[in-house]
Amino acid sequence: MNPGMNNFDYQDKMSEADFDSASELSRFSNLQIYQKNNIETIRRFFDIKMHYEDEEDLILDIMEDDTIDWNDISSRSRIPRFILDEFSIKIIWINVIYNTELTVRSIIENKIDLLNEFRNNSRVFNNINNDNYGNVLQILKTLNDYNLFIELYKLACKKKYEILLQSMLKLSMISKKDINFSYYLENNNSEIVDAIIKETNIRPTQEDLTNAIKNNHYQTVNVIIDKTDLRPMQYDLTNAICNNHYQMVGVIIDKTDLLTQETLSYVIFNNNYQMAEFIIDKTNLRPKQDDLTNAIKRNYYYTIGVIIDKTDLKPTQHDFINAINNNYAQAVSIIIDKTDFRPTQEDLINAVNKFRYEMVETIFIKTNLRVSKLLAKRIYRDDNYFLNYRGNRYIINLLRNVLCKYNYAGE
Repeated sequence: MNPGMNNFDYQDKMSEADFDSASELSRFSNLQIYQKNNIETIRRFFDIKMHYEDEEDLILDIMEDDTIDWNDISSRSRIPRFILDEFSIKIIWINVIYNTELTVRSIIENKIDLLNEFRNNSRVFNNINNDNYGNVLQILKTLNDYNLFIELYKLACKKKYEILLQSMLKLSMISKKDINFSYYLENNNSEIVDAIIKETNIRPTQEDLTNAIKNNHYQTVNVIIDKTDLRPMQYDLTNAICNNHYQMVGVIIDKTDLLTQETLSYVIFNNNYQMAEFIIDKTNLRPKQDDLTNAIKRNYYYTIGVIIDKTDLKPTQHDFINAINNNYAQAVSIIIDKTDFRPTQEDLINAVNKFRYEMVETIFIKTNLRVSKLLAKRIYRDDNYFLNYRGNRYIINLLRNVLCKYNYAGE
């Protein structure tokens, strides 16, 4: 043979029969090598010691072996593609989906089995969580079945798997029309709202923020303020205060500078003592002396107590006298408990003469003051004492009962 002759030249010199014979021999040789390699791979994968010459015999023996743990086999991190193909009847696909890093080619070639598992085995989606979704997303993305995307998206939203949700949105698996942002916004699903804002260009409106504040969806409001340029308005804060939505007021206080001294005065003026206490505890704002005086004038005794307890403010002597003169028994009681102010004997006699039984009882309970024995008996027993009083007989009897209970009339 000419040393310079190439393979094509040599091949051309062969007869057609010789060429066909050589080609067939080559194909048979390659097939033998392929089958031998498969046999060795299968033996190693299933840890089989016995030697096999025929791949089919080996596969049949494995399929009939009741001692093989197919759960364990299906949970391997790597499963050769031809093993998936050959043993698909025995393979537990849910384990493969969660534990095996399938190649794109394996996913495509096992598409029917995988789709059947996703569609017919509810445990596939029910077992998913924020930690184990990686393989599922890779498989679904390759299978590209949009109905399965939607099913998983709804599940992630329902169970608030925000990491899974963010991954789906980042991979653009859900179209904008199916994200349903308004629904999750209106239902205070703050984790879902957060994920959607992070991974898409969908944004809430100022009206959405106002509605969230009205509905006391403070978690969602917190997300909107943190993740967008939207901010509450003054009327939003007023609405939250009027509705005693403490968490919402707290969010707005923390995230904005809307709260002012005038706002605190408004709260006190409306006798919203719990909100006043909340604001005093959470901020550096403090009531003014006028706020305390106005609270006393209106007998806002709980608010009076909050201001005295939470600040250095104290009522004036004039405030105390006004409370007594206006028969604000509860306010007088609070002031006596929390300050050094005390009513006088004259205050007591005036209250008796004006038949202010609640004030008389308050003074009796909170101090050592008493009316004289003579006056008490006269009031209790002498109807002529009340001839000049045109009030309700019921009130007269209430005053008599107070005197009887706390004074000397019963002697």
